[in-house]
Amino acid sequence: MKGLLKDNTVENAYAFISGGSAVVINADSTKELAIKVRHNPLFKSSNTEIIPIADAIDFLDGVVDHLS
Repeated sequence: MKGLLKDNTVENAYAFISGGSAVVINADSTKELAIKVRHNPLFKSSNTEIIPIADAIDFLDGVVDHLS
Protein backbone atom coordinates (compact mmCIF):
# COMPACT_ATOMS: atom_id res chain seq x y z
CA MET A 1 0.00 0.00 0.00
CA LYS A 2 2.84 2.39 0.77
CA GLY A 3 4.16 1.91 -2.77
CA LEU A 4 0.74 2.55 -4.30
CA LEU A 5 0.35 5.71 -2.25
CA LYS A 6 3.86 6.87 -3.13
CA ASP A 7 3.38 6.45 -6.91
CA ASN A 8 -0.13 8.03 -6.73
CA THR A 9 -1.94 4.91 -7.95
CA VAL A 10 -3.93 5.25 -4.71
CA GLU A 11 -4.81 8.73 -3.41
CA ASN A 12 -5.88 7.60 0.09
CA ALA A 13 -6.54 4.33 1.87
CA TYR A 14 -8.58 3.77 5.00
CA ALA A 15 -9.17 0.74 7.22
CA PHE A 16 -12.46 0.33 9.04
CA ILE A 17 -11.96 -0.69 12.64
CA SER A 18 -14.83 -3.18 12.34
CA GLY A 19 -13.23 -4.75 9.24
CA GLY A 20 -12.84 -3.87 5.60
CA SER A 21 -11.35 -0.88 3.88
CA ALA A 22 -11.95 2.02 1.51
CA VAL A 23 -9.50 3.17 -1.13
CA VAL A 24 -9.61 6.37 -3.20
CA ILE A 25 -8.27 5.85 -6.72
CA ASN A 26 -8.09 8.51 -9.42
CA ALA A 27 -8.64 7.38 -13.00
CA ASP A 28 -9.16 9.24 -16.25
CA SER A 29 -11.35 6.53 -17.78
CA THR A 30 -13.47 3.53 -16.90
CA LYS A 31 -10.84 1.28 -18.50
CA GLU A 32 -8.05 2.75 -16.36
CA LEU A 33 -10.18 2.33 -13.22
CA ALA A 34 -11.01 -1.29 -14.09
CA ILE A 35 -7.33 -2.09 -14.58
CA LYS A 36 -6.37 -0.48 -11.27
CA VAL A 37 -9.17 -2.23 -9.36
CA ARG A 38 -8.51 -5.66 -10.89
CA HIS A 39 -4.77 -5.47 -10.22
CA ASN A 40 -5.55 -5.70 -6.50
CA PRO A 41 -4.17 -9.12 -5.52
CA LEU A 42 -7.21 -9.62 -3.25
CA PHE A 43 -9.73 -8.71 -6.00
CA LYS A 44 -11.02 -12.26 -6.54
CA SER A 45 -11.56 -12.89 -2.83
CA SER A 46 -13.19 -9.57 -1.94
CA ASN A 47 -16.31 -7.57 -2.68
CA THR A 48 -15.69 -4.33 -4.53
CA GLU A 49 -18.09 -1.41 -4.79
CA ILE A 50 -17.20 1.51 -7.04
CA ILE A 51 -18.66 4.86 -5.95
CA PRO A 52 -17.85 7.74 -8.32
CA ILE A 53 -17.08 10.98 -6.50
CA ALA A 54 -16.45 14.48 -7.83
CA ASP A 55 -15.02 17.71 -6.54
CA ALA A 56 -17.90 19.43 -4.72
CA ILE A 57 -17.22 22.90 -6.15
CA ASP A 58 -17.06 21.58 -9.74
CA PHE A 59 -20.25 19.60 -9.18
CA LEU A 60 -22.17 22.55 -7.71
CA ASP A 61 -20.94 24.88 -10.48
CA GLY A 62 -22.31 22.34 -12.99
CA VAL A 63 -25.68 22.30 -11.21
CA VAL A 64 -25.84 26.11 -11.26
CA ASP A 65 -24.97 26.15 -14.98
CA HIS A 66 -27.66 23.55 -15.68
CA LEU A 67 -30.33 25.42 -13.74
CA SER A 68 -29.50 28.80 -15.28
